[in-house]
Amino acid sequence: MSQVEVAPSRDGPKARCRREDGIGAAFRTAKAAAMTAVLQGVSRDAFERDPAAFRAEWQAANDKLQKRVVKARKLLPEVKAGADVLRLCADLCQRLGTDGLRAELTLLRASRALAALEGKRHIQATHVRRMAVSALRHRLRRNPLDDADNGVRVSRCVDEVMGA
Repeated sequence: MSQVEVAPSRDGPKARCRREDGIGAAFRTAKAAAMTAVLQGVSRDAFERDPAAFRAEWQAANDKLQKRVVKARKLLPEVKAGADVLRLCADLCQRLGTDGLRAELTLLRASRALAALEGKRHIQATHVRRMAVSALRHRLRRNPLDDADNGVRVSRCVDEVMGA
């Protein structure tokens, strides 16, 4: 059984799960990063002032998220990827110039996990679109002539392949 909780960390409260899949997150704008920093600071302050009250406030959300993750993990083996989704993952990775199959497999696994979390039995192109940046941004070779962030490069490629 997986354990999901919101717990304090050095950088503010974080959702944690015992199993890590290597999927990263990135902020698209400085405003989003600044807002997150403020909210984490407020949450961290609330935790430090009264840890028991902070945990009690988040317990219902933790329980709901934990049930959702457990349900998704049970559904995960049944989630299928059609040939169109497999081609989409391969096409994205090929156009981005990722090495080997690891990027494709990571994107496929992340998309499968998202589909399961949403209670779906088939991976859709929308799942691939939503997971592409998180799954692929750290798998790109750095292009010295392109000053764009890797997340931006992945987003551009997704838009080119799937349409904006």
